[in-house]
Amino acid sequence: MLTLLGLNKVLAIYVGPAGYAAIGQFQNALQLITTFTGGAISNGVIKYTAEYHESPTQQLKLWKTAGAITVFGSVLVAILVALFHRQLALIFLKDESLGSVFLWFAGGVLFFSLNTLLLAILNGRKEILLYVTANIFGSFLSLAVTYFLATKYGLLGSLISLVIF
Repeated sequence: MLTLLGLNKVLAIYVGPAGYAAIGQFQNALQLITTFTGGAISNGVIKYTAEYHESPTQQLKLWKTAGAITVFGSVLVAILVALFHRQLALIFLKDESLGSVFLWFAGGVLFFSLNTLLLAILNGRKEILLYVTANIFGSFLSLAVTYFLATKYGLLGSLISLVIF
């Protein structure tokens, strides 16, 4: 929560109200797009990882299937986002010149999706300490990256930081 407050303060100062609105739009776009990368299977991975806790073979099958879906969906989405980055920027950000942030997203969407899958597996295995540690580390890292990029590059840096973390 503290890092979220810090992020909001940094963004409010360095991008202003219009930039903050663009960031909200971009976050919504990312959520919508990542649903097609396999992000919608996270709840199932959590449920069945927990359910198959006594069967490592079943868990491994589940993780392989979820991983294959995630990789396939991510690669497909990355290609489509890269091809239509200008149009996506125009639709979601009302500024075609910000299309490069969608290219950044296309380059990192596989890692983002695999991170989501890993967190779902940790959650399902009830590895709460690792799960919480990963989230806390990610929060502090995102605060540092966002601070650096927002102060140096303004709105563009802020949007790129959303993709990176």
